[in-house]
Amino acid sequence: GRLEYIICKSKAPSDIDQVFTTVIATLYVPTGYGANYQASAGWKTITNVIECDGMEVGTKDGLTYTFLKQGNSREATVIRGISSVSPAEGILNIPNTVSMTEGGDSYRVVAIANSAFSSNGNIKEVRLYDNITSIGNFAFNKCNNLNKVVFASNGNLKSIGESAFAGTAITEIVLPFTLKTIGD
Repeated sequence: GRLEYIICKSKAPSDIDQVFTTVIATLYVPTGYGANYQASAGWKTITNVIECDGMEVGTKDGLTYTFLKQGNSREATVIRGISSVSPAEGILNIPNTVSMTEGGDSYRVVAIANSAFSSNGNIKEVRLYDNITSIGNFAFNKCNNLNKVVFASNGNLKSIGESAFAGTAITEIVLPFTLKTIGD
């Protein structure tokens, strides 16, 4: 794997002296402090900086998520899910919403990260609901038993990353009309 994201909860960037020279990752920083990080010598090589009110990582029902708060918006991204599929059924349901804790804030599940399920031989079918807007590069790559993907009929999927379904058993797929880009 490669470094996908960095969470900095400090408002002042640490002096790291070019530790991240070739990183293509997302940097999450407190709202109002993105420019401070981008101006700091050790952090300026990271160009994808997102300001947010809070960023956490947690696991719910076998899926690992990043939970992002930006004002009133609550969004989650599936980043890992190796143990989330029952081998007997092989059906992976990506939920529409998820909460970090019982009775906690509800987060819209909007994305599947790069390589989230790569090489998971237990997955036979994937069901994606209407909040999903993007599927990352290699998300289901080499899921050799995956033969069916069901997209929400009223979904918002806009992008599918590079080789997201390469190395699968899919022979036919119906893409939603909202899709704008597909990776190489």
